Amino acid sequence: MNTAELKKIAEGGSGSTINAYNISTVHNLNPAATTVHNYNFKPVRPLFITKIINRLSDPSFSQVTPKDIDYKLYKIDKKEDHNKLKRWKDDIKRYAPFKKYVEGIYKEFDSLGQNKRESVYQWLHREYERLHDTWEADQLFDELKNFVSNKVSEDLTLFDGICFEEMENNVCIVLVDAFIECRIFEKP
Repeated sequence: MNTAELKKIAEGGSGSTINAYNISTVHNLNPAATTVHNYNFKPVRPLFITKIINRLSDPSFSQVTPKDIDYKLYKIDKKEDHNKLKRWKDDIKRYAPFKKYVEGIYKEFDSLGQNKRESVYQWLHREYERLHDTWEADQLFDELKNFVSNKVSEDLTLFDGICFEEMENNVCIVLVDAFIECRIFEKP
């Protein structure tokens, strides 16, 4: 198997999977001139949250008009104060209007029998709990955003055309939705 074939497999283009973590190729059998190339491949374990991030990056999303959100209904101000959020208040205001769109994405996947909303919320909550042992308030929100951004950026199913800033923006949209739904951070 040549290098191009290995790359194609790693990118998911050949229909094959790689279960190994290291693949080495050796070029030139002359010991003095032998070149060894090591390729590290991770088994592909896609994250469902990456599907949501990809959907938020769809060009049709740029046509979506954010819907006003009822802060009193969701008690957003109380949640922010209770969790001592300061810097994230502006971000929550910026991303909260996209809640309806995120909800629509979840409903679409749930209608296919894929009840992924709960899986994403539970995964985010577990990571929130883990990070909450060390961090709190705005720093906790930052660390959760960084953790999710890193996981999504490592996922091979993330669309190639998504730049880091766009991906991180979409991660914030998903996290703010989880915050509003009280799936991360404490209820007042």
